[in-house]
Amino acid sequence: MYRMIVLFRLTDADKRQILQERFHIPVPVPVPVSVPVAERPSIQRKKETESCFQYRAVQNGVEITAWKRQQQNIVIPESINGVPIVSIAETAFTGIEAENVYISRYVRRIHSGVFSHFKRIANIFTDKNNAFFRDINGVLYSGNGEKLMAYPKNHRVNNNVVCIGAGVKAIGDYAFAGAEYVESVMFSGENITSVGNFAFVNSALCNIALPNSITEIGEYAFSGTSVKTVVLPSRLSGIKRGTFRFCLSLKNVELSDHIVQIEDGAFQKCGHLKNIALPKNLVSIGRMAFEGCRSLYFLLFPESMEYIGEYAFANCKRLQSVSLAENVGYLGKSAFSGCSDLNGVIIAGGKLRNISTDVFKGCISLERISILKAEVIEESAFEDCRALRCMTLPNRLSEIQRNAFRNCENLTDIYIPESVSRISEDAFSQCSYLTVHARQNTFAQFFALHNNIAFQSVTLFRQWKDNSYRFLKERFYENLKKYTSNPKS
Repeated sequence: MYRMIVLFRLTDADKRQILQERFHIPVPVPVPVSVPVAERPSIQRKKETESCFQYRAVQNGVEITAWKRQQQNIVIPESINGVPIVSIAETAFTGIEAENVYISRYVRRIHSGVFSHFKRIANIFTDKNNAFFRDINGVLYSGNGEKLMAYPKNHRVNNNVVCIGAGVKAIGDYAFAGAEYVESVMFSGENITSVGNFAFVNSALCNIALPNSITEIGEYAFSGTSVKTVVLPSRLSGIKRGTFRFCLSLKNVELSDHIVQIEDGAFQKCGHLKNIALPKNLVSIGRMAFEGCRSLYFLLFPESMEYIGEYAFANCKRLQSVSLAENVGYLGKSAFSGCSDLNGVIIAGGKLRNISTDVFKGCISLERISILKAEVIEESAFEDCRALRCMTLPNRLSEIQRNAFRNCENLTDIYIPESVSRISEDAFSQCSYLTVHARQNTFAQFFALHNNIAFQSVTLFRQWKDNSYRFLKERFYENLKKYTSNPKS
């Protein structure tokens, strides 16, 4: 097999001659590219091309679907039997270990993530007559240079610092995916407006200063990188799914007040994340958004908050206090489950109907909870809250489902309003020292007698609840003061 390292330093004419003489690749005179789908030509493969790659007919030409030969250098032919190669499929190079790739003149479409499948690619070169793509020192750009399309995994620069020029307006999907020698990224000017999906996923990135001109950052854009501190652009309105997922070194994030939504898994498993101030206009936090952020100590939820998804803060083991404002209308399943240091919770949401399944399950340090309004406490909502001693349930509550307080072994007193009309028989399973406090002739009294639970009639129900709420408010602001005075502790 001929080595082609010098090929990319030759003139275009020399390249064409080598392609034809050494690799038996036809180099036809340029012809108009206009083969419609309905008139796909009958393509007869030659032995030489059949052994290298698979392809299929597409509009205006053919598309390479799979490269079959391991080569140090890959040259995409211009055509097959006079029919131009115009496209490269997403999985065309899966598992290929080539170091250099040469894109021929007629290629007009390269699917997202094509080059992320290479194991050790170092350079991507293009024909100078290709109107749709160009390369700058082995890095692939769009034809006009405004979009950085692909930065090869093994491409090297001085000090592993990449400088993105002022003419670049977008970073494409998977552009730096898996890049092993990109530790820092710098931008010249503020012309860039978007960072694509998976743009830096699983790369060696440690430092990046994002310009304020950026208005969109795609899904999983920085997932699996080693970034430590992030200041998000002021014009960003949301954080998309998985953007910083598995950023194990991430410690500090600064969010703009323009952000109204944090989507699913945005900061999932950021185990060293300590400091994050939620934006004052934030409305929604998605499923598993902060799941597994075990170093997160304190969160101040804004008044604008309406939605907290399933497992949103599950296993945030250091989280101390939670106070949810009146606009919260949805609190998802297991939202705070496994928060082992959580000791106080206030749920003031007037719009919240259900305390969801497993929502505080396994919060073993939770001592007091104040729920001002809710209609249903779902299954296992407070299961294994072993430090919980006393609790007053909200006035309009109607149902307590199975295992709601299971294994709350230190729960001694629970105040149940007369609005409750249904309690599962095992709602308080393994609560050995429990006394039910309620008015006479209510369903709560009937439940206690039927299940051999101690019962005590009460008349000062409202007063006890107000004292509990006041106690938790004081604790919450103590934690807030501690956090603001020493946020890095």
